[in-house]
Amino acid sequence: SNSPLTMSLCSSHANSDYEESIDNNSNGSKKIFKKLTYEEVERSLNRHYTRESQISSEIDILLTYLKGQKHIFKQSSRVTEQKFNFLMFPAIFITGSMTVVTPFLTEIGWSGWVMSILNALLTVMITINNFMKWQAVAAIYLTISNQYDKLSISVEMTRNQYMFVESYEERNKMILEKMKDTEKRIMDIQFNYNDVLIPYEVQLLNPIISHINIFSFIKKIEHHKKSLIVKYKDIKNEIRYILYKWEKENQETTIEEKKHNEEAEKIQKLMVRKEDTKHLLMQNSSSVVYSYIDNLFVREIQHSEHYYTYRSAGMYYIFSPKPLETFECGNPVVDDYLNFIFIDTKSNK
Repeated sequence: SNSPLTMSLCSSHANSDYEESIDNNSNGSKKIFKKLTYEEVERSLNRHYTRESQISSEIDILLTYLKGQKHIFKQSSRVTEQKFNFLMFPAIFITGSMTVVTPFLTEIGWSGWVMSILNALLTVMITINNFMKWQAVAAIYLTISNQYDKLSISVEMTRNQYMFVESYEERNKMILEKMKDTEKRIMDIQFNYNDVLIPYEVQLLNPIISHINIFSFIKKIEHHKKSLIVKYKDIKNEIRYILYKWEKENQETTIEEKKHNEEAEKIQKLMVRKEDTKHLLMQNSSSVVYSYIDNLFVREIQHSEHYYTYRSAGMYYIFSPKPLETFECGNPVVDDYLNFIFIDTKSNK
């Protein structure tokens, strides 16, 4: 019904882009063109998407982010503790072996060299452990992971309470306070443990979770959505103005066939641009974007858990992890934001 090829001046009144494009002046005798405003377009696009569903989506993505942070710090603790054990267990075994074997090797000439080498190796291993402080760092990672776990439980309980509050104002106040408190506590964690870096192995296996700033991401998605609405509004107004001009020419002047053919081609291109922009707006909706991010987080967690073996403890140069592949049908809005992470798998084939 929106195709200009099947559109006539008489049927243009039924076109959705022509509706309310004209208005009467004060004396009701002359029709004038009326532009759509940003608020009208936004209200039209969001008529099936309430503020409550948007708030629920934002809580869900915040929960996803907290669970992701809990995962990477827990895995950092395991990897760091694994490095400590790889040096400490052999050191304990060497110490016990030297205590037992030394009396039996006293009469052998080369026993002194063996004991010196073992003592030197033991000293190096213990010194490396003391210098790197892997045991203390692993405990710090575990503490941060537990703090993110408590935060996620607190947010989840608030989300459950949100469902039983009837007042719209109280709901908004509750969620706003919880998000502000959560953001403050996240900033406190980052400030208190600013010098603690996530191990490179964990960053390789969890690139999105390790690098994404969820609050910056939400702001950029909302900004991108507003720019798409402005673009959609301009296209709609241009289409409506052409339809209004056609209607005016039909009433007042003789229609020029060549001019209308050029405008028909132009309006056809505008219709295609309008549908493309509308499709991008649908992909940019909070529920779609946050659901896609949640899927990315789940994939990374499963990928890193599957890879987590002895290879992950500093041996990624020998046993390098497989790169995280993109979805066959991803979300272009999120992919553009995360373009520094995804790998073009086709070029590697």
